[in-house]
This record gives sequence, C-alpha cells and structure tokens, in this order.
Amino acid sequence: MLKSNQEKQVLILWRLQYSDTGFNLLGAVVSAVSGMPFDQYVEQHILEPSHMRHSGYYDGQQGIAPSAQPTYQGKVLTQTQQRPFDPGFYPSEGLVSSAEDLGLWLSATLNQDDSILTAPSYAEMLQPRADTPWGDIQVALAWQVYKKDDRIVAQHLGSLRGYKSLLISYPQERNGIVLLTNAAEAPRFEIAEKLTQALRSSGVW
Repeated sequence: MLKSNQEKQVLILWRLQYSDTGFNLLGAVVSAVSGMPFDQYVEQHILEPSHMRHSGYYDGQQGIAPSAQPTYQGKVLTQTQQRPFDPGFYPSEGLVSSAEDLGLWLSATLNQDDSILTAPSYAEMLQPRADTPWGDIQVALAWQVYKKDDRIVAQHLGSLRGYKSLLISYPQERNGIVLLTNAAEAPRFEIAEKLTQALRSSGVW
C-alpha cells in the first residue's frame, strides 16, 4: 500500500502471521477495560450465558483440568513433555472445554444469542479482514472464512502439545461441527469432511 502526502511517500508493507502474543495482548486489553481478570471476564460473559458448565481455565493446580491425557504417536506425553499451564497464555490457549460445551457455544453463536453479542457484532466477526496464503481462506475476527459449494464456512483451529481441535460452522444453515482430540496427529479436516457428508446424505442437515 502506498500512502502519500505533499511532503513524503511512505511504503507500508505487511504480512499475515498468526500470533499467540497478539491474542495475549488483546486479553490484557480486555482485562484493563473490564477491570477484571481475563478468565473471570470470559466465565461471566461467555461461559455462563452459553451454559458451558464444564469449561474453564486451569493453572496447573486449580480450575478445570483436562479429562484426557495428551498423546503423540500413540504415547501419553510425560509431565516434562507437556505444555505447562500458564495464566499469561489464557487468551491464546488456556481454555479447557468439552465437545458438548463447545457445541453449546457454537449453537449460541449460530443462533446469534444476544446474551453474548449483538447481531451486528456476530456479523462483524464473519467479515473478511485479510487474505491468507491458504488458498481462498480469509481471516475474519477469530474465524477463518471461505466459501465451499456456495456456502459460507467459518472455522477455527486449535493446537496445544498433544491436543488438537477444530470448529467448523455453516452460518447460513446454522449447522456446525466440533472436533476435539488428544492425538496430535489426528486428521481433523478429513474427519470433519466425512462427518459433513454423512450428515447431509442422511438428511440430518
């Protein structure tokens, strides 16, 4: 992008790059504006309205601990191999949840539950903000969005040592899939595609 005025020309270059640090800084902004710790804000404004009773944060000693042990290549990771639980990383990777709870959140999002966000805010979250190196996928607010078979698809991936997650939603149809696994090498997208085909061919969707 080239921006100019009468005095000078400035060449502005940028490149998309996912950043845990960016999300952690955003979490610090949420805490500063709300006047409460990030985990308490999320619990009060997202988890409770979504009825996510089995979700929360874990600092290694207190909170909602994972119910499944992380694995890699079929072996449970030792304590030293596991990613340590750090409250400083709560905004980017700290939430412990279940497929059922994330399904509740996804349902609330697809139905635009006004106890969480306003309708305009839900729409803003799906608006593409930048292109990516991943084909037709664009970045929205926390979602990756693209079109497939003339349907809008919004997805978000999660990855922590020994764990993988994938949320895929179809906002126009109000359908979605939640995949959680404690196998680091699980083929998430292949599983999601098979599930989608099965649900559509059976008439469930």
